[in-house]
Amino acid sequence: MIPFELPDYSADWWPIYLEPIPGSGERLTIAVITVGRDGQRQVRSTLPKAALTMLYGEHSTGMMAVVVQTLERVQRQLDEHTDPKKITLPFGGVFLGQPRDALADDINGVFDQAIRLTSSLGVTAFGEANSRTSEVARVFAEWSLKVRESVLRKHATWDERFERNVKVSGKKSARISYMHHEYAANFGVIRPRQGADIRALKIKIFDLEQVRRQNPLTVRQVEVLVGVPNEATPGLTTRDARSISENFEYIYYEGRARDIVVRKFDSPREVAKHLVKQAA
Repeated sequence: MIPFELPDYSADWWPIYLEPIPGSGERLTIAVITVGRDGQRQVRSTLPKAALTMLYGEHSTGMMAVVVQTLERVQRQLDEHTDPKKITLPFGGVFLGQPRDALADDINGVFDQAIRLTSSLGVTAFGEANSRTSEVARVFAEWSLKVRESVLRKHATWDERFERNVKVSGKKSARISYMHHEYAANFGVIRPRQGADIRALKIKIFDLEQVRRQNPLTVRQVEVLVGVPNEATPGLTTRDARSISENFEYIYYEGRARDIVVRKFDSPREVAKHLVKQAA
């Protein structure tokens, strides 16, 4: 027999459903709640803005508002340690599904499983090829390095503020792009029609959320600083610009639901200016 080890992170999760037409019986999974045995309690959306646009066209903005307000209400109650079974939802036609349990490497793996099992339109990295994950990591690292170099040209002593490992639970830690005093920021990019960028940015948001929760007295302001091509970028089509705009809006609302500011910049130099301003 070939020996193997099961993942050691366990959690329970609940789908949150929306019935778009009251009484129809049609159900759309809009979010998932996960409560880990280590105490982590999070809710995450399952639907990208592009999926809502495809389904509801000009009415997608209203549907996104329903999702965002649901996320905000649920996360507040989770932070107050409300039993998920007793959570109140903000709209009629939005209801909680039955709980399930899962094993994974971490809470991100649990969400990936839950989304894969409940939402055919959901964004998940479950089963994604390692080559794609590595490519996204490389692009994010290149952007982060350019921001770092831009800052260090004028502030050479700031190097220790970049790429900090911060403990979040047990033996696990999160790598934060930049930290100084009460401020923490993660860096990333959005490219046209690159769903893997969105998955990576969501993890950046969730890492910041965990860091702030574990360090409420020392980490008070958190942001995600995103590199986005401007409209004058050579070769950028109207379709590309629309894809970038929709994906940024999706990430913006993911951050807002967790009281995390998401900002966009068209160059590392502009990010560097923002960081210097924050430190002033």
